[in-house]
Amino acid sequence: MPGTEYILSGFGDFFKHRRVVFVEPLPSNLVCSMCGTVASRSFLLPCCHVACDSCNSFIAESGRCPLDAGVFTEDDVLPMTFELSHFEERRVLCLTGGGNGDFTCKLSELRYYLRKCLAYLARCVKCQQYVLRIDLIDHCLDCPGEALQKSNVSSSAVESAGEKLTAVKNGHENIRDWASSKNEVDDGVITVASSVEIPITSLVCEMGDMTLQHRYAQDVSVLPVAKNVTYTPGPFRAASKLGAFIESYVFVDAYGAYNSLTGNKKEHVQSHGTRISAGYAFELQFQCRKQEDGEVLVSFTLILHESIWDALLEWPFSKSVTIIVTHPKDQEKDIRMPVSADSSDMVRRPVPGAANRGFQTETLNWRQLELQGFIYNNNIYVSVELE
Repeated sequence: MPGTEYILSGFGDFFKHRRVVFVEPLPSNLVCSMCGTVASRSFLLPCCHVACDSCNSFIAESGRCPLDAGVFTEDDVLPMTFELSHFEERRVLCLTGGGNGDFTCKLSELRYYLRKCLAYLARCVKCQQYVLRIDLIDHCLDCPGEALQKSNVSSSAVESAGEKLTAVKNGHENIRDWASSKNEVDDGVITVASSVEIPITSLVCEMGDMTLQHRYAQDVSVLPVAKNVTYTPGPFRAASKLGAFIESYVFVDAYGAYNSLTGNKKEHVQSHGTRISAGYAFELQFQCRKQEDGEVLVSFTLILHESIWDALLEWPFSKSVTIIVTHPKDQEKDIRMPVSADSSDMVRRPVPGAANRGFQTETLNWRQLELQGFIYNNNIYVSVELE
C-alpha cells in the first residue's frame, strides 16, 4: 500500500526520530521544506517555506532561505508549535518486516500495534540468521544449528546460592511486614527495607534463571518451562537490574479523574506526594487532558524536590529515569517511558522551598489504556525506576 514517509521529532521518546508512513500526505505547513521532518516546533519563513527547529538554527544567521534565496529577518519568521494531537487520528502503515506490512492504524494506536506485530526480523538462536518473527518457530524446527552451549557452571553451586538468597529474601520480607504493622515505626525504616529487597529479589530471579539454563544444557529432555519460576502477580515490579531503584505508585479513582473533565474543565492533575529514592526527593503527578475532539490524553510528570540528602548527592541530577505504566496481569504489556531533561532547571539542585521543573512523559491515549486493561479496580499503577 503506498504512503508518504516522514521523520517525526519532538513528540516524546517513542516518536523521537522515528520513521512513520502516513496513508495520506500531511499538510505542507507541518513538514520542514528542507529535510522533510515533522517537528513539534517549526518556523514559517516569509517565503512560505517551513524550517524545523534544527534547520532554522543553521539558516537563522544567514537570514536567507536556502531554497529560493529569499532574505528575511528574525521578526519576519513565525514560530509554530504542533502537538501530536494535530495528526494522531491520521492513519499510518506498519513499517516492520522491511516495510511490506499492509496493516494500517491511527498514529495514536501505533505503539500498541507494534507491541503485537510479528512481522519484524528476529535472530534464530541456532543459526544466528534473521527471519521474520512470525516464521521463527517453523524455522527453528527445521534449523540444523545447535540451540544451546553446554554450561560450565556447577548446578549444585547455583542451586545452593539460590537457596541461600531465597532464605535471606524471606527473612527480609518478615522484617518488612513487621515494620509495616507497627504504627510507631518511622516510614524511613519501611523505605530502607523495601530498597534492600530490590537487589535481593533480582539476585533470586537471576539464580533461578541460571539453574534452569544449566539443567536444560545438561539434559535437552528437560524443557526450560516456567513451572520452576515464580512471578509476583499484580502490577508491582522489581528493579530491572542490580543497582537500580524503583518506587511503585497507585493513582486511585481513575474514572473519577476522567469523569471530572466536563464543561470548561479540560485538565485534571493528581499528585502522589513526595518520596525519597536513591536519596533524591521527587513527586510524581498524573495528568488527564481533554482534547477538542473529546479524546482524553494521559501523561506523567516527575518533579525533583529538596531532600535532606541533597548535600551528599551528585548534581546536576544525572540518573536515568524511566516511568513505567504497569499492567495488572501481563508484565510484557508494561509501557516503559524513559524521560530526559531538556533544560538545566530540571536537573539542578532544588532550591529550598521550590521544586524543579518536571520530567514530562509522552502522552498516552485513555481509551487505549482502558482497552488494554491498564485500569484495574479503578486504579492506574505506575512505577518509577532510577539507575
